[in-house]
Amino acid sequence: NLDRQRYLAEKQRLLGRIKSQHEEIGPLIRLLEQSIASAQVNSKNLQKSTQVMTRKHQQARIPVSALINDQDALLQSLLSEINIKLTVIHTLFDYFQVFTEYPCEVNRI
Repeated sequence: NLDRQRYLAEKQRLLGRIKSQHEEIGPLIRLLEQSIASAQVNSKNLQKSTQVMTRKHQQARIPVSALINDQDALLQSLLSEINIKLTVIHTLFDYFQVFTEYPCEVNRI
């Protein structure tokens, strides 16, 4: 009887953990998706800007330092995009770690 009570208590704890993970993960993933979309738009705009700056530099209308700064901003934006995607992967990985501790339908398939 004591073992059964321990089992039920552990089951309740894990069910609570799964429920809390479900409640947290949805809004977090949506926020990260919005961040990815914003970063992609920013990178696209910076790519256009860099193309314009390259043409201006070739025409000797701007100094090389301005072109380098623009290229640096583009590369930083692309790195930011990668970091956000990595955060999504880590978040999903942490979420699915819960399922390894509880015999649920996901593990039975």
